[in-house]
Amino acid sequence: MSAPNAERLGPAVLLRGQGVLDVRALLELGLKTAARDGIGASPRIVELRRVLDAAAAEVMSAPGHADVRSEPDSRSWSKEEVLTTEEAAQMLTISTRHVRRLARDGELEGHQRRDRTWVFTRASIDAYDYRRTA
Repeated sequence: MSAPNAERLGPAVLLRGQGVLDVRALLELGLKTAARDGIGASPRIVELRRVLDAAAAEVMSAPGHADVRSEPDSRSWSKEEVLTTEEAAQMLTISTRHVRRLARDGELEGHQRRDRTWVFTRASIDAYDYRRTA
């Protein structure tokens, strides 16, 4: 029997494997939502993010973790990877209206151009799809 993803140890919580990645994804979503609302991250949250990032890197590099899915890095914006709202909707099998709503609400990382159209990276689409299906 494998160890659970999360375990309570008195006042502390021990995260393992997919649990680390899940909490990290939730923290990122919360930080994006707070940033959208003009709320900065406290030093405690910044430190928690740093610790979770380091733990996630270890989880993904550890041998024998084929059951743990890596969350794609959504930070690269190379020209080959830029997708339109229509392409994002097709990849996610949702409407273009829903894609725009997700982007506006900060759930899907994208960039709104001056002409008010949205563009996305393949990595940001993959990251949203990962969180949606995790």
